[in-house]
Amino acid sequence: MYLALKEIAGAHGLDALALKCFDLLPVLQNTACFALAKLSKDGSVAACEGDIISALGMLLLRELTGEPSFLANPSMVDVEAGQITLAHCTIPRTMCSEHAVRSHFESGLGVAFQGTLPDGVYTLFRIGGATLQDLYVAKALYVSSGQDERLCRTQVTLQFAERGKALSLLRRPLGNHHLLVRGDHADKLRIYAQLFLSTNPGQMR
Repeated sequence: MYLALKEIAGAHGLDALALKCFDLLPVLQNTACFALAKLSKDGSVAACEGDIISALGMLLLRELTGEPSFLANPSMVDVEAGQITLAHCTIPRTMCSEHAVRSHFESGLGVAFQGTLPDGVYTLFRIGGATLQDLYVAKALYVSSGQDERLCRTQVTLQFAERGKALSLLRRPLGNHHLLVRGDHADKLRIYAQLFLSTNPGQMR
């Protein structure tokens, strides 16, 4: 599947791709978790679940930061503690300090990675709005990596630098999938928004 996607991306000159991966389950009895993770590791932008908006966000992060990103679901948001737990089954291994090979969580098929992320500072990011003019950006600190069998394979809990970011994510989310990238890149994203999106500070959530 990795070789097929790489060939398609090359043949069409794609800067990024989003694969509607759940449609593969009944046809191929397989998932694209490994393929998408390896594409991301190799420097391509590859999103799962057909999420074109997240693919755009991943491309933006790679161009601005030079880093790959982890596309994940918010699985738990603790407003009082100012913490969030993210989980998904595909992550570029270059983001992990260690990893284990598992199956895809929902189907039990294919190959997925259960990654442990290193300690440090991260940026949580989402692009959205009717014309993709709105950005959600939050600085966060690594707390732990989990192994909860009720969640997707790679799980990471983060502490928001600003606790209010937890509540704003719940009250006015720009979408489900959020992107996690290593380092504090809030200023770069803010400058990008001011230069290219004509975004005023009120639209930076």
